Amino acid sequence: MPSYWKAVRDFRILHKRWAGESVIYHTGSGDTQLMDTVGIVILDFIQSTAVSTEDILGHIKAELNIDVDEAVLMSVLSDFSRSGVIRRSQT
Repeated sequence: MPSYWKAVRDFRILHKRWAGESVIYHTGSGDTQLMDTVGIVILDFIQSTAVSTEDILGHIKAELNIDVDEAVLMSVLSDFSRSGVIRRSQT
């Protein structure tokens, strides 16, 4: 069964980009996090609906023309989940 992920909608995620890096601010926790372009592409992609891990990998490939290892992606998604930015979803 594929893993699905979606953005946590209880709070807003604000971000500022410059020179290939971004800072996000989670309005619920007050936490900030520095992230690279791949992280922002992931967050932008999952804002509208729940998406599978495979969909995220395909989106990164389409947007940035790079391949990301699934284990690396799962680590990034787990970090986002622990920080309250995203969560697992059934669909």
